[in-house]
Amino acid sequence: MKLDDKNVSEKDIYTLKEDDKKEEPKETPKEKKNKSWKYFFYLAFILIVTGVVLAVSLTQGNTAEQIYVLFQEMNWKYFTLLCIAIVFNFGLCSFILWLYVKLYSKHYRYHQAMANQAIGTFYNGVTPGSSGGQVAQIYTFKKQGVTISNAASVMVMSYIVYQSCLIIMGIISVATHAKDFLSFQTIDITINGAVIPIPITIFIVLGFTLNLMVIVLLMFMSTSNRFQSFICGKGINFLAKIHIVKHPDETRLNVQTQVENFRVEFRRLQSNIPFTILVSILTFVSLIITDAYPFFCGLALNGFESFKTVGETVDKIFLSVVYTNFHQMITGLIPLPGSSGISEYIFVKLFGSYFNAANFATEGGINAVMLLWRFMTFHIPFLICGIVSATYKTRGIPKEDRIMPTDKKTYYTIQMETYDERKATSDMKYKTSMIGRQEDLAKKIFDKNSKKDEIPNDKNSKGDKDKK
Repeated sequence: MKLDDKNVSEKDIYTLKEDDKKEEPKETPKEKKNKSWKYFFYLAFILIVTGVVLAVSLTQGNTAEQIYVLFQEMNWKYFTLLCIAIVFNFGLCSFILWLYVKLYSKHYRYHQAMANQAIGTFYNGVTPGSSGGQVAQIYTFKKQGVTISNAASVMVMSYIVYQSCLIIMGIISVATHAKDFLSFQTIDITINGAVIPIPITIFIVLGFTLNLMVIVLLMFMSTSNRFQSFICGKGINFLAKIHIVKHPDETRLNVQTQVENFRVEFRRLQSNIPFTILVSILTFVSLIITDAYPFFCGLALNGFESFKTVGETVDKIFLSVVYTNFHQMITGLIPLPGSSGISEYIFVKLFGSYFNAANFATEGGINAVMLLWRFMTFHIPFLICGIVSATYKTRGIPKEDRIMPTDKKTYYTIQMETYDERKATSDMKYKTSMIGRQEDLAKKIFDKNSKKDEIPNDKNSKGDKDKK
C-alpha cells in the first residue's frame, strides 16, 4: 500500500491491517528452523561473553585470589538481604502486571502474572535490545485466556508508565549528580596503536537524550496533530533524503501506529487516575530496588567502611540508584543480547570508586562485586525464567484460539490488528470518566452555592429574633 507523503490517517492503519491479514505468509519449516538457530546463537553469545568476562576478571594480576578471599569472607546476612530484594522485586513486578490485567479480567490469577513476568524476563534477556519480551508476553496472555487486544493494551500502558518513571528518575539522577560526570573513568579505544580516551559522560548524555526524546516526541505527537503531520511528513522525508531512513512509507506508518497506540492507551490511563497513580508509585519502588542492587552486593562483600550515620547510608543507596540509572542509559545504546559484555564493562567503569573499603583499592574488589551483581541479577534469574518459559503450560484454551510462538507476528503487527478495538474501548472509558468528573464537579459547585445561600438566611432569622 502506497501512502501519502504528508499524512497518514487511521484509515490507513485499518487498511494495512486488513492487507497484512491477507498477505502475511505462513511460516515455513525452514523459517522456523532459522528462528530456532537465531535463539541458539543469542544463547551461545551470552555464554561465550560470560566466559570471556570471567576469564578477564580472574586473570588480571592476583585478582582471582582477591575475589576468592572476598567471597570466602562474604557477609551472609547481607547476601540473604540481596536475595530477598531480588525475589521481592520480581513479585512486585508480577503484581504490577497483575493489576494491569485486572482492568480487563476478574479471573486472572497472580501466579499467572508471575509466569508471564518470568517469560518476558527470559525473552528480554535473550533478544538484542530486550525486543522479544513483549511479543512473548502477549502470546502467554493469550494462552492464559486474555484477548489479544487486551494483552496489547496492557503492554502499551505498562510501557508508557515504565518509560515515564524511568525518564523522571533519569532527570533526578542527572540533576543531582551532574558534577560526577567529570570524575568517571574514560573508555579507551585503541586505533593503530593510538589510545583515544572517550569520556563516559558522552554516552550517558546520548542515552538520556534518546530515552527522553522517545517519550517526549510521543507525547507531543499524540496531543498535537499539526506536530504529528510535520514529523510524519517533512521530518521523515528529510531523513529519507539524507539516507538515514531507507523506507519512508513504512517508517511513516510505523511512527503513526506508535503514536495512535500511545494516544489510545494514554487516554485510558487518564480515565483512571487512581489506578495510574498506584501503578506509577509501584513502578518507582521497583526501579529503586533494582537500582539499589549494587549497594546490596557491596554490603554482602564488605565493600564499605562502617556507616556512622543514617545519612551516609541513604547517600550510598541514592548514589547506587544514580549510577545504575547511568548504566541503563549507556547499555541501552548498544542492542546486544542481555547487554552481555558491555554491561559488565560499564559497571566497572561507573562503580570503580563507589566502594570505599580498604581491600577494594585494587581491581579484585570491583570485579568481585561486578560478578556477584551480574550473576544474581541476570544469569541466575535468566536461567530460572528460561526453565519457566520452556515448561509453562495453560489448560483450558482450545488450540484454535491459541497464538503460538511460531506464528509470524511482531509486536508492531499485533498493535495494528487490535488498534480499532482498543480505540473504541478507550474512547468509551475516557468519555465515561469525563462525564463522571463533570457530574462530580457540578455537584461540588451546587453544594458550595447551597451553603452560601444558607448563611444569609441564618443571619436574617437571627436578626428577626433580636427585634422581637
